[in-house]
Amino acid sequence: MSDSTLHVLVVDDYENQYIYIRDVLSAMNTTFHVDWASTFEAGKIGISSGIYDVCLVDYDLGDNNGIDLLRYAVENDYRTPLILLTGHGSHEVDLEAMRAGAADYLDKSNLRLATLERSIRYAVERARTMNALRESEARQRTLMETIAAGIYILQDQQIVYINPAFEQITGYTLSDLQASTPSDCLNPTMLPTLEALRIRQKEGNSAVGWRNEVHLMTKDKRIIWLDTTLSVIELDGEPAILGTVVDITDRKRAETIEHQQRTFAEALLDIATVLNQSLDFDDVLSRILESVERVVPHDTANIMLIDDNNIAYVVGSRGYDTPDTAEYIRTLTFYIPETPTLSTMLVTKSPLIVGDVLQDEMWLKAENDLNIRSYVGVPILISGQVIGYLNIDSHIPNFFNQFHADRLRIFAELAAIAIRNAQTFQQAQARAAEEERQRLARELHDAVSQTLFSASMIAETLPRLMERNPNEVVSGLRKLSQLTKGALAEMRTLLLELRPASFEQSNMLVLLEHLANAFTGRTQIPVELSGDADIALPLEVKVVFYRIAQEALNNVMKHARATQVWLQFHQLDNVTTLCIEDDGRGFNLGQVSGERMGLSIMQERAASINARLQVNSALDEGTEIILEWRS
Repeated sequence: MSDSTLHVLVVDDYENQYIYIRDVLSAMNTTFHVDWASTFEAGKIGISSGIYDVCLVDYDLGDNNGIDLLRYAVENDYRTPLILLTGHGSHEVDLEAMRAGAADYLDKSNLRLATLERSIRYAVERARTMNALRESEARQRTLMETIAAGIYILQDQQIVYINPAFEQITGYTLSDLQASTPSDCLNPTMLPTLEALRIRQKEGNSAVGWRNEVHLMTKDKRIIWLDTTLSVIELDGEPAILGTVVDITDRKRAETIEHQQRTFAEALLDIATVLNQSLDFDDVLSRILESVERVVPHDTANIMLIDDNNIAYVVGSRGYDTPDTAEYIRTLTFYIPETPTLSTMLVTKSPLIVGDVLQDEMWLKAENDLNIRSYVGVPILISGQVIGYLNIDSHIPNFFNQFHADRLRIFAELAAIAIRNAQTFQQAQARAAEEERQRLARELHDAVSQTLFSASMIAETLPRLMERNPNEVVSGLRKLSQLTKGALAEMRTLLLELRPASFEQSNMLVLLEHLANAFTGRTQIPVELSGDADIALPLEVKVVFYRIAQEALNNVMKHARATQVWLQFHQLDNVTTLCIEDDGRGFNLGQVSGERMGLSIMQERAASINARLQVNSALDEGTEIILEWRS
């Protein structure tokens, strides 16, 4: 079949009708090749061959008629257009022919050249157009059927098409969806968008579209995440909405896991930072509970410790609605042998999950209603010994699982570290306090007690001196005054050290004066003090200056054999300087280790405030110690 020749099949049981049509068509400019089928069966064979551009079918075909042949062609999806030829002039027959699939119908009694040519050309062109459209639709359908993305079409509030991928992703068949409304199947967040698109359809706007990530419940009740798009299309001349979905559940799950891991790592880092920076027990426990809230979802949480009487008590809590409730929680105590949940964890040393506290016989209901429905607890262990519990609760039954328990176990280990650190710190404080008490006792014994004993002995001898040698009484009284003055200075110094508030409020020059008076009272070596009284120093700096001055004077007393000491304290250009100098025997710096005379301790104290300590000394030339701190 060439482009210039139209192949025509005439199906008519009268040969004269065939000859007439052949002759009429031969008179046209277009080249026609006309064949004849004289029976119904021959017409079926010709139509099924697919070699004809158009078939002219007579209505009367013996026992059958042209309508039957039309129906045969439609049922077998033969694409050759059929034009019905009728001599009845019946409107009903014409309508029946069109409904049966005829491309056109012509009255044989009024068959003219122009009419026949126009009808043939119309039928052929329409058939070619429809075939091209069918081929395009077939290609589109093939694409939609084979594409990995799920596709559905919504028209007039009804889903009219889904591809196999959509069914595979969601589990829904087209009949499932057509038996429901879109609101039953689609994510609720999409419904306002669908309505908006429907309105835009009416306005003739085909460019509007929408894309988002939504979740959807599949037919088997799984929650999946979809990357979905909606756009306006035209279907059979009517507006419709085309939706595409891509299953991104694995990606969303990976993103969720990555987010959880990052949040978990950040929470652990925060707690590690707190553990390194703070020894405040309550602060650390509060931060642990705060971090648990970020990583393990729950409604309320608390930390318990166990005392020597096997009683668990709350030391920290979070999430309780009111201060009164939180205070109530802090007053609760549980005798562990009579509390099944706690005693179980004490024995197993493992987490415990209670799915629904109302259905579990292990659960003991508190005196007031805390609206607890599910629970997970983890024992806090130090050296394999349970010393407390980390507990979280939810208002939702069966909320917790093993994943939550495993995460909570890690925070229980951090709580154990915090408790161990706090205990170590408390023990260190107790040791430091004991050491300070012992130091003060030595000071009282070595200085004040001995000074007062000497003063007492002089006071007892003065009456006898008055009788035997009155001239020595004045010297004895002078020495007695010096001793009592020194003892008083020693006592003031010790009292300042015992009362940090008084130490903090005193200026540095006053503190140095107390040290100088105590030193002179103890050694009878005069101290010349000079300096600025209005120099303000931070407490930690003041403590270092005081301790270094104290250590330097102790060295003079023990080693220097000096007859004079000078103390200078001044500030210039934001540099505060303390200088302690004596006229004693000195020493060779290269032959004295840092451990001698407390030199290494003084260096460490200076380094703690970023100060500079310089020691100058030589044999028989005295010693000079200079401390400089820049504010």
